[in-house]
Amino acid sequence: MPMSLKLTSRKLVLFIVGYNLFCGFAIKNLAFNKACLFFIDILLVFILLKDNFKIGQAGLRLPTAILGILFPVLFIGAVINGVEPINFIWGLRNQYLSLAIFFASASFLCLQDIDKLFKFFFYFQFLNLACALYQYFVLGYYMDTNNGAFINGNGQDIFCGVLIAWYLFNYTNRKCKLWQFVFVLLSSLLIAAIEEEKFIFIETIIIFFYYYITGKKLSFKKALTGIALVVVMVIASTVLTDINGSGSLEVLTNKEAFMSYQENAFELPRVGSSQIISKLFFVEEWQNLFGLGLGMCEESTALSFISNDFYNKFGWLRYDWFTFHVNFLQTGWIGIVLFLSFFISILYVNWRNKKRCPDELKYYYDICIIIVFLCFMTIWYNATLRSYNSIIPLFVLSIGGVVTKQLESNLKRK
Repeated sequence: MPMSLKLTSRKLVLFIVGYNLFCGFAIKNLAFNKACLFFIDILLVFILLKDNFKIGQAGLRLPTAILGILFPVLFIGAVINGVEPINFIWGLRNQYLSLAIFFASASFLCLQDIDKLFKFFFYFQFLNLACALYQYFVLGYYMDTNNGAFINGNGQDIFCGVLIAWYLFNYTNRKCKLWQFVFVLLSSLLIAAIEEEKFIFIETIIIFFYYYITGKKLSFKKALTGIALVVVMVIASTVLTDINGSGSLEVLTNKEAFMSYQENAFELPRVGSSQIISKLFFVEEWQNLFGLGLGMCEESTALSFISNDFYNKFGWLRYDWFTFHVNFLQTGWIGIVLFLSFFISILYVNWRNKKRCPDELKYYYDICIIIVFLCFMTIWYNATLRSYNSIIPLFVLSIGGVVTKQLESNLKRK
């Protein structure tokens, strides 16, 4: 086989990330069937079986060890709850299969690949903005019906957050031009305003807050980015109010309105749902620890051979719209604590390795640290960290491992 056609793990990872974005665009805007997404499952399984991951070189022993504890716990919970094997496999697929992209990206990509993918993301944002504008001005879509180049707001939120973080740190590290940073910031917040994606506004504030408290002393570029943020925020807030009404802005600026939105916007509150779930569904005391079993509560109406009994009865609660809700329901406190610990371990590993690396590479770790914080928030806010929605954030979280691996490789050459 010619070298250019050789199917390497690196090429597979790059293809999966790009294909995932293409599917979102095509399903929302070209009426593609969602079945096209199942090809990603096949590729993720293939990449798991194809090569050994470079866990040690990428500095990912701690996250791997946590998963090594989590998966037996999931199996035990499923067994004692009598979950059908096919349902358990479906649950693994929905919540954990996408983790393969995290380990594969850290193992097989290099920094040049990361830079190229973000250039692709930059150009994809033009398409994303165009789709959002077309859906609003031509189709009359706004709020939850307008998702730009994504299937839903989960993918849109984290994609815009990732872009803002990347181009903010790249601009201040002289890796991109001012207009590129401004375009990403302005387009992301305009999309947020048109689609009423309030989380993008929250992400932006968190990203800039981290940037200002961890960066060096005030500089011209820091001042310039601050001015850009204020101007763009004013523009986006005006658009948000004009399209969606003053209530949308009030949720972001008024504490009482914000808390009311978190507690009353859905059948189960975003924060504080564990007590309700425990009272409603956990009959046995041990179910607080292990839940109802992974796969027991998943939605799979398109696949008749997977049991939907629980979802058919209680799906109206929309628990599957939130990562915390569905995970706590199926895996209990042990499962959710270990799941959270996985992301905490990524935060710790990146923070530790940032201290050891050359100054010119520290911003890569900063980007990972920011995205960990955003991922943590989405666990309660929506279902970003489930299935295909999680491909982009997990890919970004792998960047720290790519840097660590490359630094270790450079040391061995000396």
